Amino acid sequence: MKKLILSVFCLSCLFFSSCEDWLDIKPANQIVRDEFWKSKEDVTGVLAAAYNATRNNGQNMLVNGDLKGASIMALSAASYDIRRMDEFNILPENEYAKWKGYYQAIGLANSVYNMAPKAQENDPVFHEGELKLFQAEALFIRALNYFYLVRIWGDVPLILQHYETDGEDFMQPKENANVVLQQIVKDLKYALANTPVTYDNYLYDSGRATKKAVLALLTDVYLWMDNYAEAEKTAVQVINDYELKFVDPEFYMSIFYPGNSSESVYEIQYLSNRDQSGFHFTLYYEKPEMGVDELYFDSPRNVVYDNVDDIRKYNSYSIDGFIYKYYGIPTRQLILATDLIRGGTDKDVNTCFYRLSDAYLALAEAQAEQKNFEGAKKTLEKLREARNIEDDITLPENLEAYQDFILEERRREFLGEGKEWFDLLRICKRNDFARKEKLIETVLKNVGASTYQMMKSKLKDTNSYYMPVHIDELRHNAKLKQNPYYEDVTKI
Repeated sequence: MKKLILSVFCLSCLFFSSCEDWLDIKPANQIVRDEFWKSKEDVTGVLAAAYNATRNNGQNMLVNGDLKGASIMALSAASYDIRRMDEFNILPENEYAKWKGYYQAIGLANSVYNMAPKAQENDPVFHEGELKLFQAEALFIRALNYFYLVRIWGDVPLILQHYETDGEDFMQPKENANVVLQQIVKDLKYALANTPVTYDNYLYDSGRATKKAVLALLTDVYLWMDNYAEAEKTAVQVINDYELKFVDPEFYMSIFYPGNSSESVYEIQYLSNRDQSGFHFTLYYEKPEMGVDELYFDSPRNVVYDNVDDIRKYNSYSIDGFIYKYYGIPTRQLILATDLIRGGTDKDVNTCFYRLSDAYLALAEAQAEQKNFEGAKKTLEKLREARNIEDDITLPENLEAYQDFILEERRREFLGEGKEWFDLLRICKRNDFARKEKLIETVLKNVGASTYQMMKSKLKDTNSYYMPVHIDELRHNAKLKQNPYYEDVTKI
């Protein structure tokens, strides 16, 4: 954590300049000093670095969000750490237990929020509206990264200040997750008041903080906090206020490539003309470490895509276990008619954090939790109609039935997008883990006989649902304590 913001030497200004421009960022040990913050350009440079740091966390976010669920499995080419996560055999040395990248993004965001006013004082053309916008974007980035930290680790250090010298005390103890969540909500409310509806640029409207992006994240946070009334309000705003619309079923794949579709709320951009490579192509195809268990989708007891007309079935996975949505194939016809795969240099499929379907499924969940089952049913049917399913939903009017259906619908919609484990944990942890057995049953569905009893025993302990603090962090920060489940296997 000692190098929270000291990672910027030179970077492409993805959002704030032309393709050819490169910001000449000062050496990392200088950006914390007062003389750095002299102009608006200094602020935009560090803000661009904060976006870039968040983008660099993409693979960690996806692996932590999916691999402990039921749909995604480690393949034969998987790294040792990915295989161990898939087996719930996680040690504090695991690569995916590192939170350094999240705190790098947070540190850069803290610098923008706290030091931008100093730059404004020194720059006569740096206007108040621009200052508030940059601060709002910084708080959105900070909130997004903290939300992942809370869902992955639980209690985590809460750092809000900007460090002005390398000699300051960077060591902080963990803060209760509920306190961190309250700070996230506070940050997002400021961001909501100061971000625009549009930048009049389609890349910015999907790739930078906007009101719809802030509301989508806030909705997700409210659901995690079991604040269903507020989640319903913000989800409705996303659906109704920003001219979003579902893509035609035939072009479901266009959500991911070329991306920035009519459904897009917030996504990380990868542009091939700027030599930007996403991680999906490598992770899922070129050297596939993760994929879909075919039997999970086609065996009689585990049929997830239960409707033959559901366009997501054909566009989300294939018989070879790979995930087509990250190949950049735009239509179903191309999948069915050819073996078209994008070339090895075409690795610029965007990372979707939030889209219109997130808002619909969040709204349905909030309605169901408030016992508005008829409302939840209508909301779910609107989404399913957009995915080429016309059948009415027939469910008993009880909460568990709707929770189970929503989990299945989210699995169909977001396969391989880093959400399944978070979804399962969010619903099953409510009311002091009232549905723990649902989580255990789901995770164990495809576990082999040799590891079944071991994993079942681990899953009985709810502390195992959160990642360990990486051994490097414990060595560097004496104020940290290991997460309870991993205390016996931690040797510093």
